[in-house]
This record gives sequence, C-alpha cells and structure tokens, in this order.
Amino acid sequence: MVQQGFTSRFAGAQQSLRIVLDNGEQVSAGTGLIQINNIQQAEAGAQVPAGLSLQSWQSSATGTINGLAVFNLYLAFLPVDPAFSWDPLDAYFGGNAETLLQGNPALLPASIDPGLTGTALPLQVLDRFTGGVFLGTNHGLTNTVNSAGNFALLSVVPVPVPEPAPAALLALGLAMVALARTRQRR
Repeated sequence: MVQQGFTSRFAGAQQSLRIVLDNGEQVSAGTGLIQINNIQQAEAGAQVPAGLSLQSWQSSATGTINGLAVFNLYLAFLPVDPAFSWDPLDAYFGGNAETLLQGNPALLPASIDPGLTGTALPLQVLDRFTGGVFLGTNHGLTNTVNSAGNFALLSVVPVPVPEPAPAALLALGLAMVALARTRQRR
C-alpha cells in the first residue's frame, strides 16, 4: 500500500477534547497529538487518503458512549484539495523535488520545515479543513467511526488576576511596619 506525500506530527498541540451527547453522556481526553497529511498519491488501502487531511489523537479518555467506557478517541478532518506548491521544495533541493522524493523519500531531512511540505499547523483549522469531520472511538475491542455534525474549536484564554495597586501595597507595608513597632514597644 503506497502513499506518497508528507506528514507532520505536532505532539501536545491538542490540549483537550470533550464530547457531550444528547443523552447527557460525556467523554473527555487531555493532551494529544495533531497530525497533518499532504498526500499526493495514495493507493487503495493506504493509511491516509490523498489530499490535505488532519487527525487529532487523544488517549486516556474517560467517559461513556451508550453505556460503554471509551478509552481512546480521535477526530479526523476529511481530505480537501491541498493548496500546496512543490516550488519551495524544488528550491530546497535545487531541482524537481517531487520526482526526487517520490523516488527516494529518505532524501527529505527529518528537520525540514513543515511549511515546505504543506503540513504546517494552520491557525484556522476549520477554515482550511472544510471537507467534514468524523469522530472515532475505541471501547473494549470495538472501534466506531461516526460523522460529526457539529464541531467547534474553543480557545481557553486565561483570566488575568488583578494585582493590587502600588499605593495599596505601600499603605499595607507601612501599616505592617507600624504594627511591628507597636509590638516591640510593648
């Protein structure tokens, strides 16, 4: 099963995933891996289909779906046509990178910039991956795949903790000094 193209993995890029079903059941998972694929060619049976796709993998999930405990879940954003040009790689290799790399993928250094392969992590995932989303779950020995009809990215912004004003800190400090002197006099 041949697949030709590029995959970039971003460990820890997924902070959390939470699913709430209509019946009230919930499944949640913590930190996970995001994988972006820019596959130019994929024969039948290849692990990743042709096109630009994204998977978000989480393990150590907790919760239930239809009463079954779920231990692993993932989201897969279906492939879309990649807006990718081989030009940056051609410049990098000084020639036809597509032919060179498809002939010998080992020529691509492990340290190569994902931006050169079309697999850089996009700022707006939902704007880039418009082909649909499905959810996969693992419970017991069973794997299920379901279309996700509604999906939203939530960004948790930390709430700033206000600091006391400098004047209030100065007044508090002077009051503590005065209290300490009063105790010493007694």
